[in-house]
Amino acid sequence: MSHSEFRFLASLVLLGIAFVNAAGPTYYRLVPPNFTLTCYDGYELLSSSNFTASGTCKACTAGTASMGGLSCNPCTVGTYASNTTSKQCSICAAGFISINTANPTGVSSTISGVGTYTFGVSSGTSCYACPAGYYQPTPGGPACLPCSPGTYSSAANSSSCTPCAIGTASATTALSSACTSCPANTYTTVKGSTICKIVPLGTTSSAGTGAYTACGAGYYRDATSATCVACAAGTYNPKTGANVCLPAPAGSIAATTGLSAYTLCPAGSYSEAGSSSCSLCPIGTYSDVAGLPACVPCPPGQYANTTGSTSCIACNAGSVAAWLTSTNYHSWNSTVLGYFQSSTCDKCAAGYYQSTPGQSVCVPCDPGFFASGTGTATCTQCPVGETSTSGSSSCTVCPAGQYADAQASGICRSCVAGFYQPNSNSSTCLACPPGTFSNIGSTACSACPRGYVTTNNGTARCAMCAAGFYANADPGAEPIAVGVVGATTCLACPAGYFSHAAAYGSGITTTCMACPINYYAERPGMRNCTACAANTYTCAFGSVRCQDYPCISPVPPNPPPAPPSPPPFSPPPSPPTRSPPPSPSPPTAGR
Repeated sequence: MSHSEFRFLASLVLLGIAFVNAAGPTYYRLVPPNFTLTCYDGYELLSSSNFTASGTCKACTAGTASMGGLSCNPCTVGTYASNTTSKQCSICAAGFISINTANPTGVSSTISGVGTYTFGVSSGTSCYACPAGYYQPTPGGPACLPCSPGTYSSAANSSSCTPCAIGTASATTALSSACTSCPANTYTTVKGSTICKIVPLGTTSSAGTGAYTACGAGYYRDATSATCVACAAGTYNPKTGANVCLPAPAGSIAATTGLSAYTLCPAGSYSEAGSSSCSLCPIGTYSDVAGLPACVPCPPGQYANTTGSTSCIACNAGSVAAWLTSTNYHSWNSTVLGYFQSSTCDKCAAGYYQSTPGQSVCVPCDPGFFASGTGTATCTQCPVGETSTSGSSSCTVCPAGQYADAQASGICRSCVAGFYQPNSNSSTCLACPPGTFSNIGSTACSACPRGYVTTNNGTARCAMCAAGFYANADPGAEPIAVGVVGATTCLACPAGYFSHAAAYGSGITTTCMACPINYYAERPGMRNCTACAANTYTCAFGSVRCQDYPCISPVPPNPPPAPPSPPPFSPPPSPPTRSPPPSPSPPTAGR
């Protein structure tokens, strides 16, 4: 008999409820119906619902406990009783669990489902460590909990999971080893990350890092290699963290790789965008300041005959430079569409000049001037007797009948009426002598027709002799045939003769006519004969008076010719004479 049974029996004996015999304690139903006896803590009473003599106390087994002596109860989940006769169950420490007796015994050390774990041992007798990847933070916890994404536990009996370190991450549940390092160009900045972030544009990072580094100035992040790469020549990057490099602006260069700034092209050079070197200005162009995207064509009247010019040179007098659409000029760009720049100055052509340096066009020589060669700064005056038109390279002699009486004559003037010039290259005209005349621009004089005279030099037209007169070549000589051409004076018809002015020069008559019978002209220069008075007569033609007796001899059949010598009567006035033409005034300014 055990000690507890003995105590229980002794109590019954003292109460007069039982007695002891050799067969063991005997129980009597001497108490009220609702009265129940209990065993000591850690024991349970084995009997029917009512107290009988067969009731005994039994020690609680491991995994159970009794705090009232009535019955042993299984330890709840998270508690355990490793010995028999336990008064109460102990709580499992953090990181350990125990399984309620209601749970079946599972396969040894296997996960039976998310959030649960079973063991191949009897339940409630001991606590078991949570495996790696699981944890239990609360003493007496009912089950091992899986580590959430971003955490892990690498050892058993963990009361907590460790957050993924900076630079690592994990999206796995119940991770039993350290988190995975972030690949290159990804990162995490906080612990417990489930994913690695991609670094921003223009930055890089090494594997397993918690930070990224911006690409420095002069570098950029290459999308293919995911590394910082130096900017190529012709490009630059002034900032950190750039994803691309910038082309050097037109007028500047980036000569080497990895530059953070560009350099301006010096004066005399230029560049296109993205250049690594400057180009010298071509011949005929210039740049006078640094940083020009293109060189400037020399302005009209200037030239640049070398490359890399910073200024243009003004053309000397006698030469010009112009923007021309000509294949003789070198085209280098389309800054001025359709035009080309001058690399040299062109001499002014013959007939042209330029007296001012730096001009774009040559000026034609004025009329009366000429330039026989090229590159002339001034034109030369034409000599007397010669002339020229605008832009002439030589002078032209005045033809016969014309003249130029001064230098720099712009035109040859025709000889005026009454003058003539038989030769070319003349500076004056000659006056027609008496007895002749000329029209404008004559090369010779013409004799006055019969019945007409000129008495002075340079007469433009011949004058008709007055009635009663006739033309003669030389008033001081013996009369030639009456009515000659080229007469220089008018002579009076002798007495007994007459002439009608209207008849002369018309071809009707060329002489003075004798007065008919019975008519007379008593003095020279008569335009009509006078009839004899009654009972007076003339017995011959050309009578100077009438007689008062009849004629004895017969009348001749024809009138006699004019007498050889006219009386000395003065002729009528001749027409006015013409003076030689005035000399033309030369131009005021020679060229």
